Amino acid sequence: MPQQCSWDDLVNAPEEVRNDREAIIAAIQQHGGRALQFASYTVKNDRDVVLEAVRRSGSALAFASEELRDDREIVAAAVMKDWYQLGLASGRLRNDRGLVLSALQQHPASLQWASNDIRDDKKVIISAVQSHHGRGQALAYASDRLRNDKEVVIAALQEGCHDSTLQWASEERRDDKEVVMAAVRRAGSMFQYASEKLRADKKFVLEVIQQEGGWTLHSVSDELRNDKQVVLAAVQENGNVLVIVQSEILRGDFDIVSAACRQDRSLFKHANIGELGRWLSGRNVQGKLDEFPLVELMFFITRYRRGKKRGKGRKLSNWFLFLRENPWLFQLEK
Repeated sequence: MPQQCSWDDLVNAPEEVRNDREAIIAAIQQHGGRALQFASYTVKNDRDVVLEAVRRSGSALAFASEELRDDREIVAAAVMKDWYQLGLASGRLRNDRGLVLSALQQHPASLQWASNDIRDDKKVIISAVQSHHGRGQALAYASDRLRNDKEVVIAALQEGCHDSTLQWASEERRDDKEVVMAAVRRAGSMFQYASEKLRADKKFVLEVIQQEGGWTLHSVSDELRNDKQVVLAAVQENGNVLVIVQSEILRGDFDIVSAACRQDRSLFKHANIGELGRWLSGRNVQGKLDEFPLVELMFFITRYRRGKKRGKGRKLSNWFLFLRENPWLFQLEK
């Protein structure tokens, strides 16, 4: 085979070339480590040739002989180039603590190929979940015992952790209020991974909403998503939560709509006008006027009047009459 050869030349190389140590080394230097795939079994079992290949491309380890995939220097060189190659190492080397830690420094997912003993090694797991790259993700590959270890789970839930970290903890830890609160402090979206029991615990849900903000409403139980106290607390934290309120009745509840509109009047478009109309029509204007934010009511009536022109408005009884007789209310500025 010529010193400079194409990939096609390698594909179609005769047996004597595939068995030529120097020719394969030249091909590796020219085309990279994956050229090792065209070598004969004898050359694939040549330590120097394989070491040259994996130093250029970690994925070349896939073409090495089984014997050389049990060679620590060769596997370490491959893993240094590509952490994924830990999965091709022999069982003995996947139980090598130093080698596994080297792979973990590149990516926490490499833990999936470590031996059961290492995945049950608390020091290794804590080091992995706290690594600067992919914080918390290694918890997904830890042993069942360590995914139930409160210290390990809390360590994984450090600042900057992955948004799914809580998902990888055991059911017992996902039912642990301290653990769940630690998770919510990092990312409110993690509340979706809390146990059903905690997502239906009204007192705890209210604490979480106060801590994280209203969007927690996404993850609470169906019963609490229709609970006025919970929905109102969520909307008070973040008016935009009105958008995800499922209950038609609660989207027409004056307290909830008003709490949202005090933050952003444009959110009124998400209110249930019919329910609001029924609520307002039974109110004593003269006696209750001071309870209501007039700016929001003005906005409501403006919306109502537009609806009425389309034939969709609802009669607002003395409220509409009162505001029609007092047009100065429409001059109020937010």
